[in-house]
Amino acid sequence: GTCGALQRPAKLGDLLVATKGAIHVRRNPDAWTVDDGSIPAYSASLPVPTDAALSAALVKEGRRVLGTQHVVEGLNATADSFYGSQGRLGGDFDDRNSSLVNDLCAEHPDLISMEMET
Repeated sequence: GTCGALQRPAKLGDLLVATKGAIHVRRNPDAWTVDDGSIPAYSASLPVPTDAALSAALVKEGRRVLGTQHVVEGLNATADSFYGSQGRLGGDFDDRNSSLVNDLCAEHPDLISMEMET
């Protein structure tokens, strides 16, 4: 699987805890069918809340073991595909995702991580 830190204060090597929940990023195949730019290629769900007690326990134990500076709380994004919906760039596919990660971070300033496992 894949996962990653998207923006500060999160950085590689930190424990990222989705205390603010998760959004689902999904590719919209209709954007390729209509193909005139009128339909967004990607959309994101509203945040789904986490279990507050479980999140708090993860943060507490993470801080105890790793130190406060290595535990970051925020919002997670889970994607429906390995490349396009995660904002991975490359010339092999018509993904139309060059601004996806920046757009998600602008719309959700507390977005710290993205993965495809949830």
